[in-house]
Amino acid sequence: MPLGHGSPARPGGAGRVTYLSDTSRLPASGKLLIYGSGGRGKRLLADVRALGSGLDPIGFLDSFKSGRCEALKIHPVDELPELQRVHGEEQIVIVVASTFHRAIERELRTRGVDAFHVFLEPAETIAYLDAPEENIVRLLGIIAHPLNAPPQATRVRQGTCWRCESLSGLYMRPTGFSLCCWMPDLVRADAPLRALERLGRIRKLLVEAIDRGECGFCASCPELAPEHGVNSPDAITLLHMDTSTACNLACSYCNVKDIHAGCDYDPVEVYDLLRDQGLLAPGYRFDWGGFGEPTINPHFAHITGKMLAEGASGLVYTNALVRSPSIEQGLREGRLRIVCSIDAGTRETYRQVRNVDGFEAVWKNVETYAALNPQQVHLKYIVTTQNAGAEETDAFVDRCVRAGIRNVTISKDFFEKRTPDAVREGVRRLALECARRGLTYSFLGTAISPAFIRSLKLNHPAPGRKA
Repeated sequence: MPLGHGSPARPGGAGRVTYLSDTSRLPASGKLLIYGSGGRGKRLLADVRALGSGLDPIGFLDSFKSGRCEALKIHPVDELPELQRVHGEEQIVIVVASTFHRAIERELRTRGVDAFHVFLEPAETIAYLDAPEENIVRLLGIIAHPLNAPPQATRVRQGTCWRCESLSGLYMRPTGFSLCCWMPDLVRADAPLRALERLGRIRKLLVEAIDRGECGFCASCPELAPEHGVNSPDAITLLHMDTSTACNLACSYCNVKDIHAGCDYDPVEVYDLLRDQGLLAPGYRFDWGGFGEPTINPHFAHITGKMLAEGASGLVYTNALVRSPSIEQGLREGRLRIVCSIDAGTRETYRQVRNVDGFEAVWKNVETYAALNPQQVHLKYIVTTQNAGAEETDAFVDRCVRAGIRNVTISKDFFEKRTPDAVREGVRRLALECARRGLTYSFLGTAISPAFIRSLKLNHPAPGRKA
């Protein structure tokens, strides 16, 4: 089944679910039951009352609260069948109004309820998940690309296409599917086959818009570049497994820890579907990253073992606090590369940055990995005000040399709007020390720009940049 083909997606997903952020789109009459008695539910009730429609609010449903809210009773969800019996199932209008609407949607469906509305904040990415496919390019054009690069002219000229690797990839988040990490979720994953078909059609529309020079979001991404190629691929060549949601560290600069309680779907089921449907290209590549540590993901060893057995090659972003037999296997076979961010040269600074006393355990595992395949082990150092001093950067490089590390990636905090002088000097010092000790180093392209590199005024040829 080529990507970009298949039956049309049903509007609204499974059942008769309607997503809205405007109460005027609610039915004109009926018995209103609001699932969620928090701030969003209260705002919905106020809007309905101000609208003066024929909807009659009869109460709230809530999974955890009881009592009363805005003069209405809060019912536990177990009372829903009785409310349906008393008021008439066809008369009740259920509106989910909660930040946790996805979990509530699943709860309602497990109870056999597939006709309800979901009230959303206007800025929520759910707009992409349920918008008609032909509107996605326009909706992406409304938001700015996170890298904020100047837009490029991407109209096809003289047979040259503008492409990036992600246009033939699948990006799996805990909350849904997309094409790359910069885009919001474009499809929900509760029905994986239908989700992949929808994403394939969106992919085709994006490629066509890029060729016409009409995809402003992708035009602002420096990873999009001119090359000779074809339009939509028939198979996935790059699989991003960013489904991890738990971490065994608590890094001081982390802004994604604990933002997802778990994955909204079964990644093993999706991977098996990709394989069984022939959607993975021969020799495809994969990577593990996400919102937590991949090696403690319960599916990591199982899926990675299968991918390696199929001949795929991959990349794992790991903190190396736990040694992984799957990583060892991939390194031994020469088909796995790892990137490990250590960000310290001493035990005490590591503990301050990571909030875990794991410095020696990490280096022991790194040394084990490097002994298996030193070229495939890349250490990263994110320079911050905590670790920018000469003692730290020099000690880190010395430890790299002793561990047999050959490749270092230098970065700074991606989300830092202004770079302190101490961080700038730390980046420069680390680069010079790597060069002095014979290590190959590069700068993380999404965090350190060419202009920043030029400002360092290094006294040797500029190294490569990694995306």
